[in-house]
Parts: sequence; C-alpha cells; structure tokens
Amino acid sequence: MNEYKLLNKLRTNLLQRDCTGYNVGAFILDKRGSIISEGYNSYVKTHPRMIQNPHYNIHQIFVHAECDALYKMPFGSKPYAMIVCRINKRGDFMLSKPCIGCYHEILTFNIRKVYYTTVDGELTILKKVNEECY
Repeated sequence: MNEYKLLNKLRTNLLQRDCTGYNVGAFILDKRGSIISEGYNSYVKTHPRMIQNPHYNIHQIFVHAECDALYKMPFGSKPYAMIVCRINKRGDFMLSKPCIGCYHEILTFNIRKVYYTTVDGELTILKKVNEECY
C-alpha cells in the first residue's frame, strides 16, 4: 500500500471541492490498499449516528469526513486502514487527527490503522486506542 500516493489522490479530490471552511477527506482501505469508501466533511449536513454519539459536542454535529466514509462503506466490506487529510483554501496541509467522536466511530468499525496528515504534509499513524484525540 502506498499511503502517499493515496494521500495525493485524496488531496486532489479535496482541491476540486467547493467547501466553505476547511476541506477534510477520508479514504477507507482494505488490506491490499484498495479504496473501498471515501467521505468528505460537510458543514450543512449531519447524520443521526453523530447526533446520538455522546462524544460529539453540540458544535461538532456536522458530517465529519471519517464518519461519512464509514457510513458509505458497502455492506460486507472488510476495512483495514483509513487515511484522513485536511487542507485549507490554499491547498496547504493541516492537522487532520480524528476528534474523539470520530475515533469512537472508527473503533466501532474495527479499522486497524488510521493515518492522518500533519501541517508538513506528513502522514502520522494513530498509535493506540487510548491516545488523546481532538
């Protein structure tokens, strides 16, 4: 699996979107590194599961890219990894570490590896279950 090739594809997709705030996208991959789902943030939509999740505060009840990708996964998929990317309007990379609400959703779907971008455009892996999230 070439994570940086997938990151560049995700960044290209984000640059083509018209988003009012930060652009965040997520790919879910199977064990071979094939994309099985993709999702993007939306500041105008939400999802019932997010409303019911006690880990989201009232200011976070909009569709997060991680959850959008999780909820769009085809039934019977075997997810293995997730790549999350966040860019600003200029296309610069930003920190995309999943928030605590998304992290709990990711655990529910048994994703084994979560990669997220840093401000330098590097991919960092979320290392352990109890790691502090945003």
